[in-house]
Amino acid sequence: MNLIFFNTIALGDYLVHSRLIRDFKLKYNCQITAVCSPYNSRIIKFHDHIDEVILYDEKWSLYKKFKIIKRILKKKYYLSIVFDCKKFSMLSNFLLRSKYKRGV
Repeated sequence: MNLIFFNTIALGDYLVHSRLIRDFKLKYNCQITAVCSPYNSRIIKFHDHIDEVILYDEKWSLYKKFKIIKRILKKKYYLSIVFDCKKFSMLSNFLLRSKYKRGV
């Protein structure tokens, strides 16, 4: 079972939800992927319950953004959560294969 969440702007949003994400990992023993900004990754990459960090920066070129979406779409997820309500996150959430999709 795989979980992906998007938090490409405010670090506070992740900190509020990090306990929920960690508890989900402990209860279901799933793989957790975080899509976050380079700034947020400085904190998120040190959390043991996060298995994969995918970087996204809205200043990147359209080509690089496309490569990130392509990387996200390769995997099938059980649950996807958007914490930031940004266009990139919402579009990715809409396109990816996930049994459950949530936008906060």
